[in-house]
Amino acid sequence: MANIPIAIPAIGTLLQVGNGASPEIFNSIANIGDITGPGTSATVVDVTSHTSVSAPWRQKIPTLLDAGTITLPLYYVPSSGAPAGVGTFMGHSFTAGLGRLFINRGLSPGVPYNWKIIYPDGLNTTDEFQAFVTKYSQKAPVAGVLTCDLELTITGVPSFA
Repeated sequence: MANIPIAIPAIGTLLQVGNGASPEIFNSIANIGDITGPGTSATVVDVTSHTSVSAPWRQKIPTLLDAGTITLPLYYVPSSGAPAGVGTFMGHSFTAGLGRLFINRGLSPGVPYNWKIIYPDGLNTTDEFQAFVTKYSQKAPVAGVLTCDLELTITGVPSFA
């Protein structure tokens, strides 16, 4: 039986977005903080009927699955823009960086971007999914640094590791 490590340090996890080209190029998002999600769930419907139970217990079935959202803070650099090439980081600006993905509402309105989360487990285990940027909330605290809360809403069937 293979040995399973007690834990894997999360530092070095990458969030990448595709450019929609063929072949598609993925670039990592610069300066990301703690990644939360995806938070998958199922819609559950109560199917209890007068004839389906002999005891007073509800019967339920799951219907639609939802891959949920991914949220994370960015250490926001407003002037950082588009990636300079393969393997470079995508910045945060609204004209050429991550902010543009929010404004455009997808590759074109209604067309999600392709995303990846690559885990630092020595095997580059990867989650792949399509998502829209649904929150881009900038903060400038007096006693802090510029940040931006980012939310991705996943659509369709994800490929989780």
